[in-house]
Amino acid sequence: MKKIAISFLVLFMAGIGIYYAVPKNVVTVTSGEIALKDKKALVDEANVIVRGTVSEIKPSFWSNPNGEKGQDVRNIIQTDIVVNVEEVYKNELFNEKSVTVRIDKGKVGNYISKSEGYPEFDLKEEVILFLSKDDGDLANPAENYYVLTGMSQGKFIKDKEVSGDKIFVNKVDSEKRDKLSLHEAKGEISGIMDDLKKNPRPKMTKEEIRQQNEKVFGK
Repeated sequence: MKKIAISFLVLFMAGIGIYYAVPKNVVTVTSGEIALKDKKALVDEANVIVRGTVSEIKPSFWSNPNGEKGQDVRNIIQTDIVVNVEEVYKNELFNEKSVTVRIDKGKVGNYISKSEGYPEFDLKEEVILFLSKDDGDLANPAENYYVLTGMSQGKFIKDKEVSGDKIFVNKVDSEKRDKLSLHEAKGEISGIMDDLKKNPRPKMTKEEIRQQNEKVFGK
């Protein structure tokens, strides 16, 4: 009986050692308010609007120049999503067969970054994307990629609850906001662009946007 007790104790202690020896995941979650944009704002602010299918989700990486987590450089985990382009709704000069979309979330080693502001992507997922050139403080002009206009609002996915004509919807906090019909999307977006030429939306500088956000969300 004593031998059994001693064996159990050894196994128990070994289990504790293994538990603490195994690297643990470090999870960070970014949350906050997102300035809501209607379709007109999304169309106006997007540099490119495309419909396509997700073909690749690349390995996540740290945003600093060395591609590693550093001490003196602000780092976030980012992930590049490759989408095969099937139709272009805005920017007639855009003739790429695929587009890379960069989102601020992902996993590198034991570090996991989650963000309520960015959507998930799945392979072979059909999407309509509103895309903008990255003008953030971590932007890399030497790389050919885009970011989502309005963050999660810039991604429209096929609504599985609707049969017949494909309807694409975008979501904020799991709630459907706007929709685009596959057969009417090109005409609707073109109509919005024509209206914007006649009735342009007032443009705000980055400083004005910052001040507006402070009024709405606080400092």
